[in-house]
Amino acid sequence: MLIDYSDMYVRVKLHAQDGCVGLKPTSVCKQAAGEAVDQNAPRTDNTDASMGYPSNGIFSRYFIQPQRSVTVTAKLSAGAFVVTAPLLSLSQSGGRTGDAWSRTVYSRSEDFQWFLVKRDGSNSVLSAQFTLNAAKSIQFQGAVTGLNVAVSLARELAPQGTLLTELTANYAKTRADALDKTISSLFAMTIAETHAVDLDLRHWRKNQSLKLDVSVPAGSAINGQVSPVGSWALTLAAPRPSIFADIRICSKTEDSSCVDDPTKAKAKVIEDVRAADVLSFSVIPLTPPNTALGSIATYISQHDGFSTGVASIAAEKEAKPGGPVTASFASAQLCKNILQWTSSLGFSSLDQDIILWSVATGMSSIPQKTGEKLLMACDNDEIKALSKRSISPAVKGAMNK
Repeated sequence: MLIDYSDMYVRVKLHAQDGCVGLKPTSVCKQAAGEAVDQNAPRTDNTDASMGYPSNGIFSRYFIQPQRSVTVTAKLSAGAFVVTAPLLSLSQSGGRTGDAWSRTVYSRSEDFQWFLVKRDGSNSVLSAQFTLNAAKSIQFQGAVTGLNVAVSLARELAPQGTLLTELTANYAKTRADALDKTISSLFAMTIAETHAVDLDLRHWRKNQSLKLDVSVPAGSAINGQVSPVGSWALTLAAPRPSIFADIRICSKTEDSSCVDDPTKAKAKVIEDVRAADVLSFSVIPLTPPNTALGSIATYISQHDGFSTGVASIAAEKEAKPGGPVTASFASAQLCKNILQWTSSLGFSSLDQDIILWSVATGMSSIPQKTGEKLLMACDNDEIKALSKRSISPAVKGAMNK
């Protein structure tokens, strides 16, 4: 069954499937029967693959002092969505006092931004590049520690927020570029093997995944025999019609947030969404105490046409005092402006309507009648459903005519 991601938000997930890379609290990483504990061993029917810690002999440690390092990374992109995700990094240094190993395994990576799959298909192709870098050199001492520090710094210097928007695209690219540069500097490549694939989200089927089987050099010779260490799977989270409510389109048996029909899912979003939460949603991730500066309310109110539009609507004379509220040219123009501003950010059509409704009903700078005129000018099925929760009975009756 094909999944329709058009005008929906999607999130990429990477997780280890088997072998020692996929350790869970109740599992044990075991060696294949008959294999020495300090060797890498392929997986058998009854055991998991292993990334052992092979030791170097006294001669090698004293005279050669071997250094080697291996890293596996995934670079994913779809339109403005760009991310570099480390999957595995390990290094070994042998000295006179013995062997030192450093290893980091990312078993699950799901903290990626949600991004909108546009209706025109311009960002519907997800490109994935998986790269294994291996080298044997003294420069890799402490390289894994350096990579871990770089990942932490990237998160601090380029916070990504919940949703990828046009305002946060540069943050995401900066974060990915920083990790790419760090990996290149820490792991000057002697061997670089890359596998690339393009995945069209319009052809993505339910429970579909891309599997990456990973093998690393088994011994100190990085260009020698390799042994499998496990596999990762690239999957997609169930699509969601709104970023403001955790309602996903999937089978009810999969998760408590699942709704199995797109129309019912949108109706559930409209029922659950709150104007205050929408207006405080951050479109630009900022560090405390300046978090409010990046909110939707601030973003909308900072446009030149917003304050003048509100003033124009409020200044309009009523055709008949006490009569029904009617839309006007000024309210229609402000409606178009708000929808255009939110569309250019990367919000779905449903969320554009939700934001407009939140602005009309939840911003203290907009008088009630001004907000009602704005909703009348933006009349559609979603706006009608949202308006039933907030506007006067007279306006509801006018919108239903």
